[in-house]
Amino acid sequence: MADSGSIVKAVQSNDSGDFRISGMDSGSYFVKISSIGYVTWKSPVFNWKGAPFSVALGEIELQAGEQLLSAVSVKAPASMIRQTGEGLVIDPTKSLLTTGSTILQVLERSSGISIDYQNNSITVNGKQGVQVMLDGRLLMLSPEQVLRLLSGMNAENLEKIEILSTPGVKYDAEGSAGIINIVSRKQRGRGTLANVSLTAGYGRGEKVLAGVQLTHHKGRFRLNGNYSYSLDHTYSDIDIQSGQLMPLLGGALAVTSVSAANRRQQQHDAGLGMEMDLDSRTKAGIQMNLNSSLGPMHTETIATYTVLPDSSLYFRGNIDSRNRWNNLLSTLYLEKQSVKKGKWRLGVDFLSFRNTNPNTVNSSFLNEAGEKAGGNDSLFSPWQRGYAETRINVAVGKLDYERPLSGTWKIESGLKASVTRVNSSAGIESLVDDVWIDRTGAATETGMREAILAAYANATVKPVTNLSISLGLRYEYSMMEPVGKSGNVQAAPVRRLGALFPAFFLNRQTGAGGEWQLSFTKRISRPSYNDLATYVVYSDPTAVFTGNPFLQPAILYNFRIGYSQKGYSLSMVLSDEKNAIIRYQLGYGPVEGLLYVAPRNLGGRKSIDLTLSLPIAITEWWKLQIGGSGGPRKFELTHTPLPAATTYFGFTANASIDLRFPKAYGMEISGWYSGSSYNGNVMNKGFGSLNAAIKKVLDKNRGTLQLTANDLLRSIRVYNYYGAVTPEVFSIKNEVIYKAESTRFPIIKLSYTRTFGSLVKKKAEQVPDRKEEESRVRKE
Repeated sequence: MADSGSIVKAVQSNDSGDFRISGMDSGSYFVKISSIGYVTWKSPVFNWKGAPFSVALGEIELQAGEQLLSAVSVKAPASMIRQTGEGLVIDPTKSLLTTGSTILQVLERSSGISIDYQNNSITVNGKQGVQVMLDGRLLMLSPEQVLRLLSGMNAENLEKIEILSTPGVKYDAEGSAGIINIVSRKQRGRGTLANVSLTAGYGRGEKVLAGVQLTHHKGRFRLNGNYSYSLDHTYSDIDIQSGQLMPLLGGALAVTSVSAANRRQQQHDAGLGMEMDLDSRTKAGIQMNLNSSLGPMHTETIATYTVLPDSSLYFRGNIDSRNRWNNLLSTLYLEKQSVKKGKWRLGVDFLSFRNTNPNTVNSSFLNEAGEKAGGNDSLFSPWQRGYAETRINVAVGKLDYERPLSGTWKIESGLKASVTRVNSSAGIESLVDDVWIDRTGAATETGMREAILAAYANATVKPVTNLSISLGLRYEYSMMEPVGKSGNVQAAPVRRLGALFPAFFLNRQTGAGGEWQLSFTKRISRPSYNDLATYVVYSDPTAVFTGNPFLQPAILYNFRIGYSQKGYSLSMVLSDEKNAIIRYQLGYGPVEGLLYVAPRNLGGRKSIDLTLSLPIAITEWWKLQIGGSGGPRKFELTHTPLPAATTYFGFTANASIDLRFPKAYGMEISGWYSGSSYNGNVMNKGFGSLNAAIKKVLDKNRGTLQLTANDLLRSIRVYNYYGAVTPEVFSIKNEVIYKAESTRFPIIKLSYTRTFGSLVKKKAEQVPDRKEEESRVRKE
């Protein structure tokens, strides 16, 4: 109160900085706002006449403060994981293991997320079909391409990761498993600040990760930039034991195969963002991200084909490939905020991706007598070379608007349009009689154009101060059409689809900081053009990869209920998915005796997933973080020779121990485990990893040193079993074992980070003129 200076009410702002104070008696008051690292702000004294009288303070900007301290003591009980109505928000800066890690490694340690190494994709709660966003921009890439991109990006630049299993209508409906939004760190405050990091490590090959981040804020202008370089020289092994009835090779067949891959991937990532305040309520900005990577890889494969009972063929192959990516993501935006007319944001995104992956194969295929098997044709030629190029261009325009109608109502609406153009070509040539000739049926050239139009509206009401109800509806219309074709590609038909996607959220706050959350959402996963096009790419003399023009979009309904209090959270999600898309499934095709590997639809998939997060502070220097997600899951197979269904319990679990010692030492021990899961008729056995890090903060602001060890138990070994639910075509029974580099020796890294620069202390800005404040007073 103004007369005594005593505190009457204390509240905390949300992530957007909004706050509301209510329930006070009539009298004279002032508002004081404080935050660590900023100058405390204090309003002029005003007279409060009681409800329905109200005062709007407008937009308040805290000025950064600079202080030189001999020592700093920070008590931070906040949890690394925070639950919202849409999912989980993870703060990777609270983990020592983030330093020296890539974004993919941070994701793998996150609750509910697992990496499917067999299919090169990310799964959330056992479901594929997750969409990945970078600073709110969808990455229009295949799951394998997203995995490769994130595996080289420096996690040092992360601010948070949003795992949205039930996102609202302002997000794209694409992604039946939800959305993972990766948010880059942006320093706040005035002045100039730079962060540098350098990591060097070794497993079976050398590792380097270096980055710099620069922030400059002066007056109305803000500039942020970052650059990182990564080098990952890595190895992996794949062992295969297979039994099958393959007519092309004489019937009953046993196959033993061993493959060793040696990859040396280098990646450059650069980002530049500029923002300017055009006036007190309008700002404009541009953000650009450039990514370039090159991953030459050498793979050696040795295989024995035993045509039962005793005839054998021997294969030895060496493959050299050069996988190169060049990507550009750019955004232009304009924001304007008005107390009376609300806030709107206009944004335009341009995304460009280009990938080339040429390869050369030198192989021998011999019988027991050491003689060449097969004829002198392209199929059995000892020299093969392949080419593959993909270009993806995306243009996106969107307009978002939100406005509070009163103290209890708020509306949000928006429009979005996107156009995507994809062109890809691939082929294989064989050296026959010293002449390179095209492999029959192995050359493909495809093109696709997709347009999506969307509109949404959402209304939020707070009938009482501790209850919020939100109801939204999104409409999306999509059209996909082929653009040119050649070779052996049969173009997919033109597809048009319009659908409504409702969303309902209810949040109720309880005493002692608790909150109940209830939601219902509908999501979709559309087949990509490569999923639909009937191209043919040869895998070996008995199998080809192809698309499926009969593939249907997957529709998912989610019901979620959760409760959180002081960092503790528990939620349950009930999911019902129709026509879930699963890739790399085995089946028959038009050519008798040939194995076709293609995407398929499941008959149905249902699951119940419980997600738990427990931050436990044993002492001020000893803290635990325990989390996990899991529950019963059921799916139906309809594409196999004998339709079948199965139920299993799937889960992921993670835990970390955070220890803080005297003299600025810290230590973290972290582990994660992903239980057994299924990709259609393929079972993936569970696996996990134990990691540790020790950190030392150097005196006099000279930086931080950290030593990290990943996969201490050398346990990232993934077993996959084909035909695990019901017999496969050609009676195929495969056991595939993927062994990561760390199964030979843990990966050890040493990191150094340091911050340069300072924030300038300025006087706090004064509140607007009292007459302007009085004009904002409204009756509720």
